[in-house]
Amino acid sequence: MSPTKVFLSIARGDAEAHAIRRKAHQDVADWLFKNSQTYGLPDSIGSLDEVQRETLQSLYEGQNPERECLIDEPQSLVLGKLVFELSSKANFAKFTQNFETLCTGAQGHGVNKKGFSYKGTPIHRYAPGFVLQGGDVTRFDGSGGESVFGGSMTDPKPPHSKHDYGTLSMASGSAKNSSTSQFFICLSNAGSPEATKKLDGKYYVFGNLVDGAETLRKLEEELDQCRKELGFKGDGPGMKVWVEDCGLWP
Repeated sequence: MSPTKVFLSIARGDAEAHAIRRKAHQDVADWLFKNSQTYGLPDSIGSLDEVQRETLQSLYEGQNPERECLIDEPQSLVLGKLVFELSSKANFAKFTQNFETLCTGAQGHGVNKKGFSYKGTPIHRYAPGFVLQGGDVTRFDGSGGESVFGGSMTDPKPPHSKHDYGTLSMASGSAKNSSTSQFFICLSNAGSPEATKKLDGKYYVFGNLVDGAETLRKLEEELDQCRKELGFKGDGPGMKVWVEDCGLWP
């Protein structure tokens, strides 16, 4: 039986402003579809040439002076997908079942009675060159979390793998057996002081990034740039980042 793979689709930016721009674009598309025959235009934006686009803008703004004529669809806030292969080792069975269930939002057999899911949850922590953390399914700010079994989980017994760039681990408090739903992705290379001294032996790797390294590095670049522009030095990401979608990977 092949190991289970799951994905997290990562988005960033201003979701409210993006929704407003999407509606503005849709309003233009709807107007064109309704009035295309009247003005001798194609009925879809994608079929317009440059001259027809200018005509559409002139007509739309003339009839709707209070609205923005947004012809081009706003770029998606989704940066890309992170695909993880989860451990098939028996000592990580609870961790992998917990994470898989939170990715799918599935309920049944006494598991995930509250219907928790990672979908829509924020990435609330970014420590450059160290970790990217999310998974607070109860309070959505990094102060909460709950496993699909209720409460927290028992720490897995050895053997344990070393942390490396893209490894997936459950976050926990200083107390033993305190892992819930929060997780982190390691941004340090194996053998680095950050991975060796701060993570190995304290947290437990149960998954590895198998697709999406470019997405993860792009996110790091954007967050670093945002933090630099804001002069932000805290542990937060500096901009809104969240799990737009998640589930099993084929």
